Amino acid sequence: MKWQMPIGVDNFFDIQSKHYYFVDKTDFIRQLIDGHSAVTLITRPRRFGKTLTLSMLEYFFSIEKEAQSRHLFDGLAIDRAGADYMAHRGQYPVLFLSLKDFSCRSWTDMLDMWAEYLQALFLQHTQVRESERYSRNSSRNFRIL
Repeated sequence: MKWQMPIGVDNFFDIQSKHYYFVDKTDFIRQLIDGHSAVTLITRPRRFGKTLTLSMLEYFFSIEKEAQSRHLFDGLAIDRAGADYMAHRGQYPVLFLSLKDFSCRSWTDMLDMWAEYLQALFLQHTQVRESERYSRNSSRNFRIL
């Protein structure tokens, strides 16, 4: 079996399911859980794995990706951290926002693209839309024109 370098690959599922070299950074998940901070800012230079890190977090925490992620973390640092940490896997609604592919020539174009992006996210997360916490008034903000 030939292992490859994941140049340009920023999807955690692809990194784990195909034969790519991977530096295990899943202990970051444990640090997030233990940190109890209201906000976490991830700052790194270009090409230092920000999108891959966010993809890893999405696959770990997302309700919608629970089935896909069932064995993605086997044997990794977060798995070795114990069952208390693994109990968080697949338990939360996750919104994955990435602006890396936004390319706009004007402020108006950027706002239009942002609105379309948010509408698409809203449509993907039916469990939030159908939740009792979600108010009908909120849906007016996400109406598809």
